[in-house]
Amino acid sequence: SKYEYDYDDLMKSPGEASRFNRGDVMNHERWLRHRSSDRFFRSLSTVSESAILKSLYDEVGLVTLACISAILWNEIFIDGYDDFGNIHHTAPLGEWDIPVLKLPTLPFELSSGVLGLLLVFRANNTYDRWLRANANWVAIVSLCQSIITTAVAADHIPNVLTNQQQQDRYKSTQMLSVFISAFPRLLRKHLQQKFDPDSQFESDMMCLMKDYP
Repeated sequence: SKYEYDYDDLMKSPGEASRFNRGDVMNHERWLRHRSSDRFFRSLSTVSESAILKSLYDEVGLVTLACISAILWNEIFIDGYDDFGNIHHTAPLGEWDIPVLKLPTLPFELSSGVLGLLLVFRANNTYDRWLRANANWVAIVSLCQSIITTAVAADHIPNVLTNQQQQDRYKSTQMLSVFISAFPRLLRKHLQQKFDPDSQFESDMMCLMKDYP
C-alpha cells in the first residue's frame, strides 16, 4: 500500500486504547449512571479526557488555524479592527488591492440538510453493523456453551462402560471443553489481529492450556 502504518503506535493512540475501557452493553448500573442528574457536569469535567477529542487534535487544530488566519488577514490587512476600547483602527494595507478571504454561505445552506441526513444514515449503518457483529458473537458463544453442556450431560447418562472407559471419556470431555473455550479467544485474535493485545491473549491461552502441554 502507499501508506504504511505502525500497528504498535496505532494501538497506543487514544482512540484505540480507549476501546478496551468502553462498555459494550448498557447494564442497570450504567443506565442509572447515565440518568443521574450530575451527568452534564460530569461530562463537562471530562471533556479533556475524551478519546474522540484527542484523536481529532490534528483536524481541529488545522481548522482552528485556518479560521484564525482568515480573521487576522481580513481584520488587520483589509477591514481594520476594533480594540478593547471599541476604537476602530484602519488596516495598514487597506488601500492595497488585496482579496478578502471569504466563502459564500449559499452552498453551505443548501448542503447542510443533505449532509445531516447522510450523517444520520452513516451512524445508523454503523450501529447496524455493530448489532449484527454482536449478535453473531453471542450466537458463537451460545453454541459453544451448548456443545459443552451436551458433552457434560452425556457423561452422566447411565451406560455399560467400564471404569477405564468412563475415565477416558471424562478426560476427553475435559479436553473438549478446553478447546471449545479456546475457540472464541482464537477467533477474537484472528479477527482483531494485531489490535488484540498479545499479553492478554497469551495469558488467556496459558490459563486454559496449562494442563495440556
